[in-house]
This record gives sequence, structure tokens and C-alpha cells, in this order.
Amino acid sequence: MCCKKTLLEEAISQVENNNAAGEYYLTDLVEFASAREQKIGSTQTQEKEILGANNKQELGDLYRALVALNIASAKRKGAIFKDESTCYVEGPLKVGRDVKIGNNVTIKGEVILGNNVSIGSNTVLFNTKIGDETVVKDFCSIEKVLNQVNYFVSNGAVSYTHLR
Repeated sequence: MCCKKTLLEEAISQVENNNAAGEYYLTDLVEFASAREQKIGSTQTQEKEILGANNKQELGDLYRALVALNIASAKRKGAIFKDESTCYVEGPLKVGRDVKIGNNVTIKGEVILGNNVSIGSNTVLFNTKIGDETVVKDFCSIEKVLNQVNYFVSNGAVSYTHLR
């Protein structure tokens, strides 16, 4: 359903959940707008983009669908995943050219990866910008870092690196 924000706000405040399931229905919003002779529109989308969750199983399905959509988007932009089935992209990911992402990588929040960036396996990135020509080795956790270009982040002699 497409409509003006003010109409939607008014309708939401007046729609009731007087039904056996105790739920609010989108069709009630359409009825509300139609009764007021307001213009409304519709759009087509893929089912997985508009699903809702009524239990933990469905919530898990939604999470997996979101991750799959985010990974597909990154691949269309040029990212190469070593094993996408082990990667989790939970937020907006912007990628430059020739970005390589290892296996078991988790990306949370807003992350930007520049051109020719390589992310090692078993790495976590959170609200971070990684500049061009940067190599992040395996087993690193990078949180809220805005780095320059041509960096090399390594776990070195320790088993784990955490940058904040």
C-alpha cells in the first residue's frame, strides 16, 4: 500500500484489532483510506521482502532472508565471497571494486569496504569503513573504525585483534 504519511499515521491511530487473532490488518488501512476517498496505490514485491514473523521459526526465516538479500546485493556490486553460506551481512554494506570476503565473516551495522579490500576469515566488522587497498587478516574484530587507505590489519603473534 502506498499513501501519504499523514493518512497512514491517522489510520494507524484508529485501526483496531477486534478479531479472533487480535491482530492489525493492512486491509483495514485500505478500508480506512477508501472510506475517506483518499488516493492509495500498490506495488509488487517479492514475498520474502514483506513477510512477517509470528513465532521464532518465522523470525529465523526472516533473518536468513535478510542476510541472503544483503549478500546478493553485495555480489551484484562486485564482492566475492569465499563461502557465502558462512557469512552474515546484517546491515547496509557498500563495496568497492574487487572486494574479497573470506568465510565465516559477520558484518553488522553500516559497513563500507573500499576498492581492492580483502577481509580474512573469522572476522567481524561493525559500523566500520575500510579504505582502499586494505587487507584485514583472519580472526580480527573491527568496530567503529574509519581507516585510511593501504592498511594491513593482522592478528600477528596474538590469536585475536580487536580495533575500536
